[in-house]
Amino acid sequence: MLNAQVVMAFLKRLGHTSSMAGNGKVAIDLLANEKFDAVIMDIEMPEMDGIEATRAIRSGNGSVLDPNIPIIALTAHALKDYKQLSLEAGMNEYMTKPIDIKRLSEILEAIA
Repeated sequence: MLNAQVVMAFLKRLGHTSSMAGNGKVAIDLLANEKFDAVIMDIEMPEMDGIEATRAIRSGNGSVLDPNIPIIALTAHALKDYKQLSLEAGMNEYMTKPIDIKRLSEILEAIA
């Protein structure tokens, strides 16, 4: 939760609005009911992790409004395997914690 609040504060500083989901299931529910420009998806969450949630979003089988929404992986793991797993699941970008606001800004500009 603390990491999510930090990311939301960074996004606000960059001029963006944001919503927070505590797990992948809640994220999918939000994406089914509201239009977003991008998702910053934590890899490790309770109930449904970021990899599983991304696969569900990308499947197009659910009620997500935009299965092609840009998804940015966010994780404390800097291991190459996690990056590969994230990209294979359908995430567009990969960032490690602690979050680098300059890099986040660059990624958001690139996908806009």
